Amino acid sequence: MHLNLDFQLRLMADDWSSERKSSVYFLGETVNIEASVDHRHLPLRLHVDSCVATLTSDVNSYPRYPFIDHQGCFTDSKLSGSRSRFLPRVQNHLLQIQLQPFLFHHDHRHTIYITCYLEAEPVSRKDPVKRACSFTNGRWRSVDGDDSVCESCSATSIHKRTPRSKTKHRQTELHVETRLGPMIFLTTVRKHKYLD
Repeated sequence: MHLNLDFQLRLMADDWSSERKSSVYFLGETVNIEASVDHRHLPLRLHVDSCVATLTSDVNSYPRYPFIDHQGCFTDSKLSGSRSRFLPRVQNHLLQIQLQPFLFHHDHRHTIYITCYLEAEPVSRKDPVKRACSFTNGRWRSVDGDDSVCESCSATSIHKRTPRSKTKHRQTELHVETRLGPMIFLTTVRKHKYLD
């Protein structure tokens, strides 16, 4: 069966009830991102394999910051004081992401693009490798309740920044690259979060 699925990334308002009209954020605010897949033909569960922030629309450009990596580990949530996280899943076909805005060190463009690799699987199938995990209150927690799937997020290799090639992710009906941007992150008098 040809599914022709529609994957989307959207910036959402603070209460998640509608799409956000502005793509301008100040440091200290929260970026609400909703990832979803059209599930009319088949009950699907959505996963965010990885997300990378860059200054241009080229996902392989530098500097780059993979803030979700290793098949669903929200690595940015592990940073001290970070409020970034997945929200608990409310529907199988979507995930809600909260990202704390940041700036790349020594770069004053303030323009951020986010590229995410989204993957869907039939609800009837449960791949133990796929997960959505955030580091909360000193431990990794899953949006789906089974925290044991998050155990390997603590592996030391998680925190090594390695180049990721587009070819590593095969474009299929159930696995696509989706992009948001440009977004503008502006400074405030609050404490800045810089990335080297």
